[in-house]
Amino acid sequence: MSENGQKILVVDDQKVNRDIIGKLMSDSYQLNFACSGEECIELSESWTPDVILMDVNMPGMGGLEACKKVKALSNSESLSVIFLSSMTEAAERLAGYEAGGDDYVTKPFNHDELITKVKLALDNKTKIDGFKQNSNDAMSMAMTAMSQASDVGKILRFYQDSFVLESLEELATLLSETITSFGVNIISYFDVNNENFYFSSSGVVKPLEQSAIENLRDKGRIYSFSKRTIFNYGVVSVLVIDMPVENEIKYGELKDNIAIIVEGAEARVNALEVQMAKELKQKENIKIIAVTKASLIALDGHQKESFKAHQELMSSFISDVQDSFARLGLSEEQENELMATMDIVESESNKLFENNKSLRDKIDAIMNSLG
Repeated sequence: MSENGQKILVVDDQKVNRDIIGKLMSDSYQLNFACSGEECIELSESWTPDVILMDVNMPGMGGLEACKKVKALSNSESLSVIFLSSMTEAAERLAGYEAGGDDYVTKPFNHDELITKVKLALDNKTKIDGFKQNSNDAMSMAMTAMSQASDVGKILRFYQDSFVLESLEELATLLSETITSFGVNIISYFDVNNENFYFSSSGVVKPLEQSAIENLRDKGRIYSFSKRTIFNYGVVSVLVIDMPVENEIKYGELKDNIAIIVEGAEARVNALEVQMAKELKQKENIKIIAVTKASLIALDGHQKESFKAHQELMSSFISDVQDSFARLGLSEEQENELMATMDIVESESNKLFENNKSLRDKIDAIMNSLG
């Protein structure tokens, strides 16, 4: 048996499944086994496991009902329940999530997948415990301060603070802090530029929570089930996991307040998208200007080199023609006529390059305007 202090409770009415998991994990964790939902509840109270591997379909009390009862125990705050089932349909997964499950492994399970998900659940538990330990004092102070302000004041402060935020991460943090100040916990979801972003007030977003949000985003603007309510406003969704359903007045007021806050978050996300698109366009324009300026500089240099080469070529040509007069035996009149023709050609050629000079002046003006 492992000396590792992390404890796994395996709940399955089939001995062969218990034996397989036992061989797979006994060297790494402390294991205990239950054959029924009733036995699972007893061991959860007395043995306090860190993770429960729960079969869904069992005689008597099934896995979903057992999970609900275990999660209601006072010592199960950071306990993770991983369902072992053939759950593949969205409705089945939502049922597992509503029962309090944290993840699932489809039967027949892959050994590596099961080991990986158990490690992930234990890591999440460690993070949640650490998060709560480190934030208890700060949260207590924050809750005390926020309780002194009215609900309207909280909403106004959210709008004011959101106006100056420059990133989705900052907005998600502000959104979580504002809504949790009403005494509830949330998971927020952002869909920006075809990228998904999750944020949990507990510090960890579990797989079934992600699956729940994905399946509830098309349920309308506000949709409630059990103690949970999801608010869908365009690119922003907020799932509140512990609404005060036992107090009808508080429940109604809280739904109204959260709806206003999430609507404001959506407006800020849209503004951030416009701002990010504008900044991206500016960066692209700067790059285009740099490339254009480099091209114009190269073109200007090429024009100057061409003009210089042309002048040298004409000068050399005229000199060669003059040197050939004696060999060709031309009369003075013929020489003068030929030179006059060459002067005309040189003059017309220079006019062409004078036009090029005008083009170079325009290029210089464009480069100066580009900075």
